[in-house]
Amino acid sequence: REGIVTNLDVGVEILDNFNIKNQNMVGRKYELINRDDNKEFLMDEYQKIVSISSIRSTILNGFVSIVFLSWIVAMIAILFRKQISKNYKETTFFILKELLKIGIVMPLSFMITPIMNFKTPLAISLGIIIITLTIYLISKVLIKNDLKNMLFFTGLTIVIMVIDAGFGSYLMKSNVMSYDCIIGARYYGVGNEYQGVAIGSAIFTFAILLTYKNIPKWSIIVFSLVILITSASPIMGANVGSAISECVAFLLFILLIYNVKIDFKKIVLLGIAVVFVLGVFVAIDMILGSNSHLGMFVKEIYFNGPGEIIQTFSRKIEMNLKLAQTSAWVNILLTGIGVILVLMINQIRYFKQLMDEYPIVFKGFIASIAGCLVTLLVNDSGIVSSATAFIYVIVPMITLSINLTALKE
Repeated sequence: REGIVTNLDVGVEILDNFNIKNQNMVGRKYELINRDDNKEFLMDEYQKIVSISSIRSTILNGFVSIVFLSWIVAMIAILFRKQISKNYKETTFFILKELLKIGIVMPLSFMITPIMNFKTPLAISLGIIIITLTIYLISKVLIKNDLKNMLFFTGLTIVIMVIDAGFGSYLMKSNVMSYDCIIGARYYGVGNEYQGVAIGSAIFTFAILLTYKNIPKWSIIVFSLVILITSASPIMGANVGSAISECVAFLLFILLIYNVKIDFKKIVLLGIAVVFVLGVFVAIDMILGSNSHLGMFVKEIYFNGPGEIIQTFSRKIEMNLKLAQTSAWVNILLTGIGVILVLMINQIRYFKQLMDEYPIVFKGFIASIAGCLVTLLVNDSGIVSSATAFIYVIVPMITLSINLTALKE
C-alpha cells in the first residue's frame, strides 16, 4: 500500500541493498513512488488512517450492539405477539423491522462514506450517520415491500464491493468496518468483515432476484464468478478465506436452485472445486509475482514442508478462540444461532410457510449458513466474517417471520 512501511519490510530492504534475497522473509523491499503531491498525499493518508483507527472500535461495538439487541427484542416480540395490543401491534412490528434493517444498511454506509474523503473522527462519524439516514430514506420512499427494500441495500452493497475491488479497493482501505493498517490487520484488498458481507449480501440478492424472476438461473453462475474473482484474486480482493467460503456458498446455492440432490458425492465435488479454485489463484499469484497471502502461504509450505499447514490452521484456531473471548462480533454469531433455534423449536410453522412461499430465499439461507461455517473454519478471523455473513440471514429471517406469523394473527 502506497505510503506505508511495516517492520517486516525493513530487513528485506536492507538485504536488497546488498543484492541479497532470503525467500523465507515475508516483507517486501521499498518501492519509490514519484508524486508531485507527495507530502499532501502522505499527510492526508496519515490523518485518515489515524482517525479511522481511533474511532473504529467504538463505532463497530455500537453497530454490533444495535444489531444483536434488535434481534433479541424482535424475537421476544414475536414470541409474545399475542400479548401485544392490536392497536399497537402493527406499529410495534413496523418499528422493529426498520430497526432490524440497520444491520444491512450500515455496512453499505461504511462503504460509501470514504467517497466523501472525510478526515477527522467527528467528520467520519457524522458522515456515516448522514449517509445511513439518506440511503434508508431513499429506499423507504421508493420501495415499500420489505424483501425488495432489503434487496436495494444488499444489491447496492455487492455491486459497490465488486467495483471497488476491481479498481484498487479505495473504499475498503478507508472504511471504518474494514481493516486497520495501524495494527497490521491488512493493507489492501477485501477485509475479513466484508468477506462475510460479500457472501451474505450476494446470495440474498440472488435469491430475491430469482424469487421475483428478474434474472435467469444461469446468470447466477456468471455473477458468482465475477464476485469470486474480484474478492479473492491476488491482484484485487486478495482474500484467501473468500476464495474458499464463497466458492462453497455459491456452488451450494447454484446446486440448490437447480434442485440437485446434495449427497456425499456432491460434497466431495464441492471440496474438489474449492481446491481447483485455490490452485488457479495460486497460479495467478506465482505468474504475476504479487505475493498475496495465498501465495506466501504456498511458499511457506514449499520452504518449511507440510507442517506449515498444521501450524497455519493451529494459528487460525487460536485466533478464533481469542476472538470468541474478546470480540463483540461473537455476540452476533451466538444471538443468530439462538434466533434460528427459537424459530425452529417455537415457530416450526413459520419454517414450513417460508419453504412453501419463499423456497429460493430458504435455499439462500442454507447456502449462506454453509458459507458462515466454512469461513469460521478457514479464516483466522472466522468469527468476524461468519458474524457479518449471518446478518444477511437473520435480518430477512426475522422480518419474514414477523410478516408470515406475527402480523397475520
